[in-house]
Amino acid sequence: MYICDFHREQCWLRWSSLSKHGVTNVRDELLELLRKTARAVDVQAFQDALQQLQSSPPARERTCCDATDCNEPSEQSVRWISCDVCGRWLHFLCVGLTRAPRGSYVCVVCRAQYD
Repeated sequence: MYICDFHREQCWLRWSSLSKHGVTNVRDELLELLRKTARAVDVQAFQDALQQLQSSPPARERTCCDATDCNEPSEQSVRWISCDVCGRWLHFLCVGLTRAPRGSYVCVVCRAQYD
């Protein structure tokens, strides 16, 4: 599934404006990092932007993910994935992933809305 730039941006804006996600105080920084990742022109640029996003303060400070029933994994290196539609951040464990999917990732909420 693909989503146009306009709708992706609208989803990010809505998601980041909700205080329950804990990013309202770093919203501009987070949005810029998300945009940089989305606009990467090649695989290396994407991987660099994704690494920068994942190591940013907003990403490092979160412990609970957006899954309905977050398992709050406590391992030293917890893996996260972001929905390419709504921008929800989820633990691999909470969504049943053992490795990164090929291509884009769409969470169950967005799949239900768009299928």
